[in-house]
Amino acid sequence: RAGYRYPLIVDAYPKLGNSFKGDPMWGNQALAARGYAVFFPDGDGPHVWETPWRSMLHTTRAQGPAGVDIAVDDVVSGVDTLIDRGIVDPDRMCLYGFSNGGAVVDQVITKSHRFQCAISVAGAVAAAWSSLLFLETRDKFLIDLAGTSPWASSQSYIQLSAVSRLN
Repeated sequence: RAGYRYPLIVDAYPKLGNSFKGDPMWGNQALAARGYAVFFPDGDGPHVWETPWRSMLHTTRAQGPAGVDIAVDDVVSGVDTLIDRGIVDPDRMCLYGFSNGGAVVDQVITKSHRFQCAISVAGAVAAAWSSLLFLETRDKFLIDLAGTSPWASSQSYIQLSAVSRLN
């Protein structure tokens, strides 16, 4: 409706692309039917940089600690656009994410205070990046995502970990 600002649900799961979002496990169609705008930002982030969406050159920019700010900006700048266009009520916004989406939620809520609620379900690696390395020391997957190991750059793992920004 013209002139009406909708409450917003941000489904932060990254790299979904353009497709029908009617999966009943997500609940987004039910939320839209109840009057919510549902936004799917196409975010990059340190935990998904290796997924070549446009090109590997484009996505490697989100590898390591710099990827946290990229993930946050991808969500917040999209939300700003919706607010500027008069679609969304800036006082009624919620973040939701599962797995990789939960990791994005963890990063956004520790770097932005714009959302009234946030639901992070099974938030991938964003909470404490080094913990997985200490549980599974033979797997270099996390080192590839972070761009370094925690023993080579403990500061990088602190910057990557949302829990390090909690007050």
